[in-house]
Amino acid sequence: MSSVHHRSTLYFSTALLALALPQALHAQQPVAPEQTGIATPGDIIVTARRREERLQDVPLALSVLGGDTLARQGIGDLADMGGKVPGLVVANSLGGGRSTPTFAIRGQSQQELTGIADPSVTLYVNDIAVPRPHGSNMAFFDIASVEVAKGPQGTLFGRNTTGGAILVRTQRPVDHFEASASQMVGNYDAFTTEAMVNLAFTEKVAVRIAGQHMERKGYIYDDVTGEDINHLNEDALRVTLAMNPWEGAESITTLGAAHADNGGTGGFVSFSLNPLFQSALAAQAQRNIRHTASGIDMFSRIRNFFVDNQTSVDLNDRLTLKNIFGYRKLRVHSMEDLDGTADLLFPVERIVSQHQISEELQLQGTFDSFDFILGGFYFREKSSDQALTTGALSGTGQTDPGLIEPNSILAFAPRYSNTWVKPTNTSYAAFFQGTYKFTDQLSLTAGIRQNWDKREVTTLNRAFIPAVSTAGLSCRFTLDLDDNPATPETRPPIDQCAFTGSKLFKEVTYNISGQYQPRQGMLFYLAHRHGYRSGGFSARGNSEATLSDVFEPELVDDFELGAKADWTVGGMFLRTNLAAYLAEYKGLQRILAQGLAPPVTVTTNAAQAQIKGIELEVLFRPAPMFELSGFYAYTRARFKKYISPNGDDLSRQRFPRAPRNSYSITGTFIAPVDRDVGDIRLALTYTHQDAYDYSDDFALEVAQDGTPIPAGVAYNRAQIIEKQDLMNLSADWNGVMGSGFDLSAFVNNLTNRKYQVPYMGVVSVFDARAPGEPRTYGVKLRYRF
Repeated sequence: MSSVHHRSTLYFSTALLALALPQALHAQQPVAPEQTGIATPGDIIVTARRREERLQDVPLALSVLGGDTLARQGIGDLADMGGKVPGLVVANSLGGGRSTPTFAIRGQSQQELTGIADPSVTLYVNDIAVPRPHGSNMAFFDIASVEVAKGPQGTLFGRNTTGGAILVRTQRPVDHFEASASQMVGNYDAFTTEAMVNLAFTEKVAVRIAGQHMERKGYIYDDVTGEDINHLNEDALRVTLAMNPWEGAESITTLGAAHADNGGTGGFVSFSLNPLFQSALAAQAQRNIRHTASGIDMFSRIRNFFVDNQTSVDLNDRLTLKNIFGYRKLRVHSMEDLDGTADLLFPVERIVSQHQISEELQLQGTFDSFDFILGGFYFREKSSDQALTTGALSGTGQTDPGLIEPNSILAFAPRYSNTWVKPTNTSYAAFFQGTYKFTDQLSLTAGIRQNWDKREVTTLNRAFIPAVSTAGLSCRFTLDLDDNPATPETRPPIDQCAFTGSKLFKEVTYNISGQYQPRQGMLFYLAHRHGYRSGGFSARGNSEATLSDVFEPELVDDFELGAKADWTVGGMFLRTNLAAYLAEYKGLQRILAQGLAPPVTVTTNAAQAQIKGIELEVLFRPAPMFELSGFYAYTRARFKKYISPNGDDLSRQRFPRAPRNSYSITGTFIAPVDRDVGDIRLALTYTHQDAYDYSDDFALEVAQDGTPIPAGVAYNRAQIIEKQDLMNLSADWNGVMGSGFDLSAFVNNLTNRKYQVPYMGVVSVFDARAPGEPRTYGVKLRYRF
C-alpha cells in the first residue's frame, strides 16, 4: 500500500474521530427552546438541492448568510463575502478589478475572464448560471440569502462546478403590503440609497419593486492626474412578479437592470527586475500605498439586463413540474493601466459583449420513503471579448506620449494590439437524483448527470507588427491557407484574419451520499462526487497548429465526511458543523503566460493535483444576550504532477488562491431591553487569512540541469499576497422605540490596516498590486412602512 494511501487513511480516520467524539461526549436529546428559554437560531431553510430543506438536514458542506445577516455584517457585494465563509477566497481578477471578482472555493478557481473557458466556481442568481464574472458585484440589494455549496456539485448544479457554487436568491413578493426606504452615508462621500415596495393586488398576484443608487469617491489617488481612481457610481432596479393562478401553481418572474460608471482599480508596480520598471519602482517606494502614478483616466462601465422565471405546477399530491428560464445580457467597457506606472508599458482596454439563454425543466417527486428530481438542462451563450493594448510590452513600437495618456487604446491607432475572441458555448444535460429513506434515521442519496458541452470559437487577434507591415494592423497568427500540413503556414491578409474551431466535450458526473440522523438536529454523512469542467480552446496561439490545440476537461473525484449538530450544553445552545474532504483532480486547468509582445496566456492541464482540508462552523449562545460565531478552514492543496507544454516540471510550485489557514470569530452583544424599545446589537468581527499565491503562472526556479534560477524565485515570491488580519465593528438598533425606523452603524477595517490585493502580474516581467480597502465607516437609517 502506498504512503499516499496511508496518509489519506490516517487523515480521514482522524477526521472521523473528530466527528464522532461530540456524539460520545454528549448524546443527550435536544431540549425544546420554549422549555428552557434557550435562544436558538431556528430553522434555516436552504435550496442547495433544488428543494426547500433545513440546513441541518442537508448532507453537504453548505454555508448560508440570510438577508439580515448580510446587513448586520455590512456585506454590500459578493466581494465582501471573502473572510465570511470557510474555504471561500474572493480576489480581484487579474486586470478586472473590483467589478470582476474571482471566486475560489477550497483552492479551486479560474483565472480566465473570457468565454473561452468556464469557471470552476459558478455563480447562480435565482437558479440561473452566471458564468462570466463581469459585473458580479453589482445590484447586491434586497437579497434573501446567499448559499455557498462547497466541492463539486455533480448532479443538480453539475455544469462546470468542480470547486463549488455560490447561490444568490433575491427577495420574492409576499402576500401583503410592505415597503422600506434607507439611506447610508459614510466616509469617502459614500452615499447609498435603497427603496422597496411590495404590493399585493389580490391573493393571487403580487409585485415587488426594489432599487438602489450607490456612489463613493475613491480612496486611491493618481498623483499625475490629481484625481481619485476607484470611485463608484452604480444604479440598479429589480421588479419581481409573483402569480398563483390556482392552488398548487406558482410563477415568479424577475426583471432587472443595472449599470455602473465606475473608475478603474488603481494598481501600482510592486516588483520587477526588468529595466523598464526600475524608475517607477523607485518612485512608488516613496509614495503612500494608496497613491500611485498612472496618468490615465481609468474607468469601468458595465450594463447588465436579465429576466428569469420559475414556474411550478403540482400535478398531484406527490409530483411537481418546475420550469426555470433565464436570459442575461452584458456589456462591459473598461480601461486599466495594468503596469501601474506613469510610463506607457501595458495599458489594457477591454470591450466585452455577452448574452445567454438557459432553460431547465424538472419533475420533482415526493413519496413516503423516496424523493427524486428528474430534469433536463439547456444553456447557450455568445460573446465577443476584445483586449486592446499598446506600449513597450505590446511589440507595436508605440512611444510614450508623456505623463497624461489617452484613456482609449484606439487613440494610438494603428499602433496597438487586439486579442479578440468570439466564443459560442452550448450545453445540454439530463440528470436524476433521488433520496431513499431506509428508516427515519438512515437514508441514501444518489444522482447522475450526462453533460454535453460544445465549444466554438472564432479568433481574430491582430496587431501593428512593424516587422510585418507599417501600413496598418496585421494578423497575429499564421494559417494553413493551402490546406497542406506539409507546407509552412503563412500569415493571412487582415480581411482573412480569422480562425474558427469547434469541439464537443461530454462527461457523466455523479454523486452518492449516505446520511444518518440519530435525532433531530444531528446529522452524519459521507459523500462521494465526480465532477467535470469542459475543455476548450486557448485561442491565443500564434499559428493554426497552436490555435487548434484544445485543453482537456478537468475531472475531480472527492470524498467528504461531515457532521452537523445542535447541542444544549448546560442550558446553552451550541451548533457545530464540521466537514473533512479529499479531492483528487486530473487535468486541472491552469493558465500560463506565452510570449511577451503582447503578453498572452494559454490554458494548460496539470496532470494530477490534490486538495484536502477541514472546515468547521460554530454558533454558540451561552445566554440570550450574547452570541459567539465563527469558522476555521484548513486547506492543503498541491500539484502531484504538472508538466508545462514546453516540458518544464511545475509540480513543486505553490497552488494558487489556496491559503492554508483562515478563520473568523464574531462576538455579538444583544441588549436585554423590552421589545417596545427595539432590538439592539453590537458586534465585533476578527478575520484572518494566511498568505497565498494569486497567479496560475510561475517562473522557473530550477533549470532542467538542476541549476538554481534566483530571478525565478524572486518573481514567484512577488506573487504572494501577504496574510490579512482585519477587524470590523457594527451596531444595529432595529425597531427604534417600537417604530418602523432601523438605525445602524459600521466600521470596516477598524484598525485601518494597510494591505494589498492582486492587480496584475506577467511572470518574469512585473508584478502589480492594488491597496485593500482602508478604514471605512458610515451610518444607515431605514424606515419600514
